[in-house]
Amino acid sequence: MLRKRWYRDAHWLTHKYVLEGRSQREIAKICGCTHPTVLTWLKRHGIPARSVSEGLLLHHRGPTSGSLPGTLIYPFRARVKHEED
Repeated sequence: MLRKRWYRDAHWLTHKYVLEGRSQREIAKICGCTHPTVLTWLKRHGIPARSVSEGLLLHHRGPTSGSLPGTLIYPFRARVKHEED
């Protein structure tokens, strides 16, 4: 199986992890690697990993669930943007 090393692209990884709300394990499955590899590249690109509680909420509610669309993932996006400045 040919491994896809898309996780090395900061824009692709940001899109999948932050904007789409995919987990490290989901990204690893897409790329044919392990989730620790994805975590390593998140760190290299300066993308903060979600906490366990953020990941669980995202998993159970989805990235834009609830009465206000996107309310769950917006704090995480703000953290990413703030750390880029």
